[in-house]
Amino acid sequence: MPKYNCRFHGICQMDSFEAINFAEGCQQEDEPILHGTLTIQGRLDRGILRIPSGQMLLAKEQYHFGRERLVVWEPILLSNIIPEVSEQYSWVLPGAYQLRRDGDSYRMVLRFGTP
Repeated sequence: MPKYNCRFHGICQMDSFEAINFAEGCQQEDEPILHGTLTIQGRLDRGILRIPSGQMLLAKEQYHFGRERLVVWEPILLSNIIPEVSEQYSWVLPGAYQLRRDGDSYRMVLRFGTP
């Protein structure tokens, strides 16, 4: 929730893999998640966000990722992250997304569209 200055334990910022200061401008109390991947596979209206486990203390990781769903409260401009996306699917849409443990990472399938 960027409008609340990342106060509610959310993912503070998503950038392309090449971004240098991943957490620049964030004022989170916890350690930042250092990396994850967002890929578009097949369908242009969906993408898979993978966040490797083991980047936080175990208790904090359980607090943040020990639930069935994560909520995207506001649309996120996807073209800032992946410039080659279609204009029709240029936003990560708000919603409650199922969070799954997949081996050594957490996985969510995000929906893309226009808000």
